[in-house]
Amino acid sequence: MKKKHIVRSNIYFNQIIKNGMKIQNKYFIIYYLNKEEISPKFGFAVGKKLGNAVTRNKIKRQLRNITNNLYVEFKENKDYIIVAKKFCLDTKYDTLLSEMKNLIRNGE
Repeated sequence: MKKKHIVRSNIYFNQIIKNGMKIQNKYFIIYYLNKEEISPKFGFAVGKKLGNAVTRNKIKRQLRNITNNLYVEFKENKDYIIVAKKFCLDTKYDTLLSEMKNLIRNGE
């Protein structure tokens, strides 16, 4: 994922969560906020309850890879915050990919 597609500002990150719409399933919570720019931006959140730093970073790497693979599925005029839930720990990558795809298609 290119750096221009990442939400950098902590204030904007929290603004998306507070003011944005929310869709969720068993594995993810996705907050999204409409904007005027064309390219979508992404932020990822994995809580400390999910494990140590190694485990959290693994989940974040998987989420980044999933968003790279599904980049064309996301709406162009929105910014997204993707929060991982506890069920992501024991789930294979292929299942996470298909669940994210279903959530994006059915949720928006």
